[in-house]
Amino acid sequence: MVGCDQLLTINVSHYNSKTMNNKYIYLFLFSLLFSCKADRESLLDLDYKIDKVVCQSNSNYFIADGVSEIGLEVKLYTTAGSYTAVNGKQQLIYKEIPQERWKHHIIKFYDKSGKEYPANFTSTSISAEKMEFYAEVDGLRSSKPVLLEQAENPLQGTPISPVSDPYFYEVSIRSARPTPALKRYPIIFHVIDTEQSKNQSQELNADAIYYVLNQYNAIFSKQNNKASNGANAHIEFVAALKDPNGKLLKEAGINRTYLTDQQNLNLSTEYILNSPSLYWDYDKYLNVWIINNSKWYSLAEIDLYRRALPFTFREGTYNSQKLPLPDFLPVQSLNASQLANWKKKPDYVDHVGLVFVRTGFSQLKHDFVGQLAAFLGVIPNRPANGNSTQLNNGKWVDDYCEDTPTFNPYYASTANGGIERLDFGSTRKKYTAKIALDGKTGSPAFPWITYNSQNVGEKNSFSSTITQDQAQRIEWTLNHAEARQAWRNQTAITP
Repeated sequence: MVGCDQLLTINVSHYNSKTMNNKYIYLFLFSLLFSCKADRESLLDLDYKIDKVVCQSNSNYFIADGVSEIGLEVKLYTTAGSYTAVNGKQQLIYKEIPQERWKHHIIKFYDKSGKEYPANFTSTSISAEKMEFYAEVDGLRSSKPVLLEQAENPLQGTPISPVSDPYFYEVSIRSARPTPALKRYPIIFHVIDTEQSKNQSQELNADAIYYVLNQYNAIFSKQNNKASNGANAHIEFVAALKDPNGKLLKEAGINRTYLTDQQNLNLSTEYILNSPSLYWDYDKYLNVWIINNSKWYSLAEIDLYRRALPFTFREGTYNSQKLPLPDFLPVQSLNASQLANWKKKPDYVDHVGLVFVRTGFSQLKHDFVGQLAAFLGVIPNRPANGNSTQLNNGKWVDDYCEDTPTFNPYYASTANGGIERLDFGSTRKKYTAKIALDGKTGSPAFPWITYNSQNVGEKNSFSSTITQDQAQRIEWTLNHAEARQAWRNQTAITP
């Protein structure tokens, strides 16, 4: 590798212009220039001193089902000054040492009794409701989390009561729940494109669609990870083989429709709902519309998630204890005649299926998972700080799932109870928080962890995990909510 001191001595004339365009030389030099700072910082960090060790995991819930892994981990910190807290005490400021810059360290984990554990382990025999852990790094014992110390000695606001050391990281233990029968759900992707795209071979590739379908199945059946709080929703999305007339599809699970530029410009909810070729019986298919009209799709994300949530039920079947919903989402309990009319003309197609813009879908954005989760009853767990993606006028929305964290994203301002950013370049790094009475601000809170978001219900998440409580909501939704019971009819997926 070319060192920073050598960089200035590179002779560009050594490169033959016939074999290497000048612009690539400039890009090469540009990238080296920006790597110099990182190199110097890395060299300086080789001499870091560990002043604090924090023991935690990515979730403080562990399902003892023999599959989930607890995933104990440590955070290493060095001091970076101090500040005078609102209570007059001096509080050290800690800077996390990035794991990629760690030297070799001997890391051990113990429970409260002193029994040593590996970082990752599974179990089916833990009967206790909780376990408590601590860690040692080169003999230095873990202590209170940085978030907890900041809450005890904040720059502003009211300090919490001090927590005494030695501190133990607490994990709630859950047993495996009864396994529901597998539900095989027929799915059809309506790809609405223009004739021009077809003629120019710019259609959405089937491989992108099948990739998303495979992701759905991996995530909702816990095939993709061993997250400590991950659960299997026992649902399989199956590409439809037949159209409503029983005709075999050319591409399994895909129904392509081509519009003129003008038709595409005028594409609307009414157009789709009044087109038998685009709106298939939701009692036989999960309709997913992929459109190439960003103007029609330019809805705030708030509306997409609000519309996707289930709120229509057959009269006498809704149970608010089994599937609590936000106050802003009025529940419809309809009789048979009312349901028949609603089925023909819901207010939005999002009520009876999923809508994605082609650009985002082809880029494989994580929203294609979160929106399906919302459609199946998982309430989007939105950030507490105000932004354009709020469901409830900028106020926190409870997802009614005990095993999902309440959080503030790392970019929350200090005025909203935030702390300095925890990870540069990633909005998926968050910390657990308590939301204030106003519903718009929050402060660090139990279990005092910073984590990489995997929850399918969170904004800015890897969207890779269904939790146990979310799986229960999905199961109840699939059994009772309107437009979500096509799994009962296997005609479309029977050869």
